[in-house]
Parts: sequence; structure tokens; C-alpha cells
Amino acid sequence: MNILLLVTELNSANGICTQSVMREMVSRGHTVYCLTNHEKHGDLDKAIRYCYVKPRLVYRLLNGSDDRKIAKTIGLLLNKVKLAISYPTWPLISPLYARRIYRAAKAICQENHIDMIIPIYTQIDTLIAANRIKKEMPDIRYIPYFLDSLSGGYGPKRFSKEWVIRRGIKWEEKLLPSADKIVMMESSRPHYEKYCSEKSYFSKIIFSDLPLISQPKELIAPKQASDIIELLYIGSIPAHIRNPEPFLKVFQQTKNERYRLSIVGTSTCGEVLSEYAESDSRIVLCDPISHDEAMKRVADAAILVNLGNNIKEMTPSKIFEYMSYGKPIISTMPIPEEPSASYLRQYPSSYLLEYKDIDYEVEAVKMEEWIDKSIDKRIDFSSIETLFLRNTPAHFCDAVIEGSDNCEDS
Repeated sequence: MNILLLVTELNSANGICTQSVMREMVSRGHTVYCLTNHEKHGDLDKAIRYCYVKPRLVYRLLNGSDDRKIAKTIGLLLNKVKLAISYPTWPLISPLYARRIYRAAKAICQENHIDMIIPIYTQIDTLIAANRIKKEMPDIRYIPYFLDSLSGGYGPKRFSKEWVIRRGIKWEEKLLPSADKIVMMESSRPHYEKYCSEKSYFSKIIFSDLPLISQPKELIAPKQASDIIELLYIGSIPAHIRNPEPFLKVFQQTKNERYRLSIVGTSTCGEVLSEYAESDSRIVLCDPISHDEAMKRVADAAILVNLGNNIKEMTPSKIFEYMSYGKPIISTMPIPEEPSASYLRQYPSSYLLEYKDIDYEVEAVKMEEWIDKSIDKRIDFSSIETLFLRNTPAHFCDAVIEGSDNCEDS
């Protein structure tokens, strides 16, 4: 089967999920094409046929080299202007970008006899392009893949949650009726059962999960190679979604001088993180690194740290990569229904740090005791795979790809 996946940001969490699925497809003998933004990537799988499209201008300005401060400032201002202008059409912000994706994807479909097109959300542009292609080429199977929820997800801070839900449902009503199947995350099931159970497309939804449980390629360090006990957080920190401060306050109260908290990646709270790093030499801030480098850091770390989300439909994808390594995991819970908590409660080596009514000193003592007991624990991968079978790329392919030929057209 010839399969085309549309994913705008291959280096993002959703892009990493998509690459995991594509590798599984290739291993099963499918020919896989991927249309993505033209930007710097790490080492890509040579068995996958990558094609590229020019990103939005704002994206190019914001994701250029770090020393382009003027360009980034212009990008931030332009992004605010574009958001304001696109209020009537959000989450469609750039029709020209959506058109570029459509034209490039259509050319791939025509030249390579594509059997199935899978647009990845976030972003809306891939869905718009794939939906239009489905209408023009009805024999192509159209399977939207929602690694994030549209109507149940997050929007710009200035928009209310109710407004985001209404707008998201409006777009779903446009883009989903023509789909052959729709894949959504299990964490979004309550939202869609509440708001969309009467919609024509609801019966096509398959509730799956993030496909990131896979055998690590890196050699996993059996224990810390030095006197340093590294607690590692890798990823972005959008502070309005995952607030790091309560965890940092707990960490500051720990007594063990061997601890080192490494925070790798971008954030929207750089000044706050810098203040904590200046007041506690055990906190180290690091620039973003490639996914391959990130996995090497994970393999070497003693304890892995996850900052939970305050949106219950938005599960942090990194927890599944973390769990694949079988290492102890500390995860924060800013809300009682934090979505990663249900998975980590099943994982044999996790510590959940609840933000509600938190006593920093008491919590620091408890967390330190747990670290001392857990530091050398490793969970066998076969046990993890059995526990989280729905989070393997094989499960996605079994449910979505292999069953497609037997699935009745809608």
C-alpha cells in the first residue's frame, strides 16, 4: 500500500509520534511518503520518502538561528497580528500555507498512486488539504489522525475554552464527514462523547493512544556513572499549560547535594527558570537538542521528570518514551485529572507530585526518600510493552492500516 502522511513539524512531539508510526508501516512492507515543513531535521529514516513544503513566514522567523533576535521579535509581533486577523477563521491562520500543503500533497498522490492519506493534527492545514484531496480523489482513503484534540484542545490564551470548543466543532463538522476512519486519543474520549456523540462522523472514530512505546535503540546506563544523580526534564515548557514552579520549589527543598536537575528545551518562562537556576546551583538550564541527542540523555539519566499538563485532554507524549526506558519517573499533577497520571499509576516506578494543597518541605522529604529507593530500579521492556500495548506503533497499524481493506466505505 502507498501511504502519505502530512505532518507540519517533524521535530515536534507529534512529528516524533508520526515517525514512530511510519517506521512500523515500512517494517510491514508499505511504501510511505511524508510531506513536512522544509527545515533542519536530524537523521531521517531512508526508507521513508520525504517531501517538503515551505513553512509559514512566522514559523520561519521564530525558528531561525538563535542569534536572529530582530527576526524573532518581528515574528512574535507578526504572529500576534495574524492571530487577531484570523479570529473569524481560527485555527486556520494562513490560507496560503494550507494551499501549499494541498498542492504538494495532491502532486504526490497523483504521481505515486497513493492509497491512503493521513493528515496529522495539530495543525488544521493538513486536515484541510487532505479533506480537499479526498473530495477530488474519492478512492483515496482519508484518515485524520488527532494526536491533539481540535475541539477539545487548547487555543490562544485570549480565547475562552467555550469559544475554542464551538469553533473546533464547527471545523470538525466541515472536515470529518468525508473521512473513512478518524483516530483520536483515548484522553479525548470524554470530550467527544459529551459534545459530538450525535455527529455524523462520531461512529468513524477509533480511540487509540500515543504510539511511543518502543524498544530503545540507546544503551541504557544501569546506574549513574558518577557521583551526580541527574534528574532530567526534556521538552518545551509552555508555562500556561505546564507550570514548573511548584516542582522547582520542592526540588529546592531537597537536601542531597548530589542531585542535578537538568532542564533541556524551550520555555515561555525563561526568566523564572533563570531565577531558580541562579539561586540553586544544582539546577542546570540547557538549550534544545535533537531528538536523537535527547534519547541519549534519557538513557544516561538516573531519574526522568515530566511536567504534567493542566488540560485533561492533552497527554504529554514524552511519558511513553520515558517509560520505554524503564527508568524511575517523577511527574507533576497540576490538576486532579492530569492525563499522564492514569498511565504512570500503572507504571511500576513512578512518583506523582500533586500541586493541590502542596507542602513543599514535606513533599521534598517524601520525594527524596523515593529517589533513594528507586534510583537503581529498571523495568524490563517486555513488561512495559505488555502493560501499554495500545501505545505501540504496532497497535496503530493493526487498528488503522491492516483493517482498512475490510472497512466499509462510508
